[in-house]
Amino acid sequence: MWMAWSLLLEGKTSVIQSLTQKDPGDLLIIGWRLTGADLKDLRQFDEAYDEALAAAKLPYPAKLGAVRAVAEKPREPRLVWGKLGSQVLSTWTGVVHGDAKSLAYLQIARLALGCRLYKSEKGAYPEKLSALSAAFPDLFAKLPEDPFSGKPFEYARTEKGCRVSNVGADGKVSGEAKPGLDEVVFELTR
Repeated sequence: MWMAWSLLLEGKTSVIQSLTQKDPGDLLIIGWRLTGADLKDLRQFDEAYDEALAAAKLPYPAKLGAVRAVAEKPREPRLVWGKLGSQVLSTWTGVVHGDAKSLAYLQIARLALGCRLYKSEKGAYPEKLSALSAAFPDLFAKLPEDPFSGKPFEYARTEKGCRVSNVGADGKVSGEAKPGLDEVVFELTR
């Protein structure tokens, strides 16, 4: 096994290529076999990949739960690619989570701009976010939902203006931005 790997690392692939009849797919299978993996590894990795793709097609917030479930699903740890798959899925969970947070930032910024537009036309911030749909049906035919909760974003008028925020992954509303948390808060003042 080590001899085959050292041949690969030294760029002497001709011996291995002759074994694979010049098919790169066969070379991948030989590399797979050299790691000690077997078809059970491949099936487990393939299953996890299919589950991950299915989860990625779901809308938020269902996507977040499905991605977490795929990443946390017990897999046989003795399998080489099962371990690699767990690392890949764990990283992918972070990517999807980051995507949800980015989407929350964009949607909240859009709502905040709508509130500012509302104030410029009506003289005050709206009482509720639903007023944006009534005032600007072409821009806010449907109000965006918080990707973490699937519910409308949080909104409150304040002494100085208004605040638009989401609940974050923890499902709680603090109303203030704290580094490292998923809650996004956008405050508008006069």
